[in-house]
Amino acid sequence: MTISLDSLRGWIAVGCLGTALLGLLSSSVAGEPRAPVAKVLSIPVKGRAEAVLEDVCSSGLLLLNGITMGMNPELLLSDPQTGRPQSEIPMRSWVDAQAALYKANEPWQDGPFRCVAGGKQVAAVLADDLVLLDTEGKPELRRVRGPQRDPRNPFNRVMWHANDRAMSVNPRDGSLAVAFNGGSEPRVYIYGPDLRKLIGSWALPRYIEDICWSPDGEKLGALYSGAFDGKNEFVGANPHFKLTGIPDVEVFGANSAKSLLRFFSGDLEGKVAFSPDGGTIYTITLARYNGFKRWGRGAIRAFSAEDGRLVRILRVPGTGVRNNFALSPDGRLIVADASTPAPKFFLREMIADTFSWQKVARFVILDAQTGKLMFEHHEKTPGQATGVVPMRFGFSPDGKLLFVDANHAGWGRDSQVDVYSVEGLY
Repeated sequence: MTISLDSLRGWIAVGCLGTALLGLLSSSVAGEPRAPVAKVLSIPVKGRAEAVLEDVCSSGLLLLNGITMGMNPELLLSDPQTGRPQSEIPMRSWVDAQAALYKANEPWQDGPFRCVAGGKQVAAVLADDLVLLDTEGKPELRRVRGPQRDPRNPFNRVMWHANDRAMSVNPRDGSLAVAFNGGSEPRVYIYGPDLRKLIGSWALPRYIEDICWSPDGEKLGALYSGAFDGKNEFVGANPHFKLTGIPDVEVFGANSAKSLLRFFSGDLEGKVAFSPDGGTIYTITLARYNGFKRWGRGAIRAFSAEDGRLVRILRVPGTGVRNNFALSPDGRLIVADASTPAPKFFLREMIADTFSWQKVARFVILDAQTGKLMFEHHEKTPGQATGVVPMRFGFSPDGKLLFVDANHAGWGRDSQVDVYSVEGLY
């Protein structure tokens, strides 16, 4: 039998195609395709009831909060690759002081805690003092007294419903910006990295919710609390309160304290952050887990850092997003809290004595430019997270790992930080 050259070429092509299809079939049978996002590690933190992820250091270490009133309270710097602690800062004396405030029915809040010098030091607000802690030797290096609480300040009568301090570390030189609401007036302070020098300080027109440095370290962004109106009257306890409509985002020159930009975000917001290139300012809807009724409408808003113009709104249909988010180092991805209230079943609540502020812990990863939903995950085990603390997030310096603290243990014992590989999204 004679086979023409064209027929031979055809059989070879069919054979190659068959081999390729067989290879694809074999790979599908052998295992699922590689997921774009995959959990690679869970880091347990014993004894901590609520959020444990405080910061991601420039060295890549995780700053974990193991502080609670009991057991052996400590701050941990852990290796995200292994989960093993690299250093521990005992915090017993501070916890005892907090316990005394609690027994006296005096207001108190944790932290915040932030990495300094790549994780060799930690800056913290302890009670109302700004403190620098050493992770390699003596725990406390320096302490600066914060403003004395003023009992006439309206904020101090409602502080259990609002954030009374905020802190941010300058990405360029490590200087610290910290704002307090509880003194005679809301005020921001800027200190050098070693806390030896007060670089600048100025009064703020409204109570603060969050502050952030611009990437070049030249500007300081402030987000004012929408829970208070222009007369500093508390309006945020009512889930149906009306928005004030007055500017709640302001950008200052860090050296001059001059106001450079002011605008109204359009909603009650929980966090403010600059994009890595400094051209965009992001905010996210604030919704307390204990009864806020606007779950599906929460969104991330992006504004021009030049003129405050609204550039885009990032929404997640069905669940919305709220309370907290983090940008990847290159600015391409945003991870956000998309938790929702847990389903309510009357008989189950009677039997299990569950709380009205339970939530299903869920986070989403979005394309920062288009808002496209890239990944979604919710906690199936244990599935619900009690308490009112939002999820916390952070990216590794190279952007390849995502750290998620789902606060899934709630008011119970022990918690964890989950580590995800996100290389598949690039």
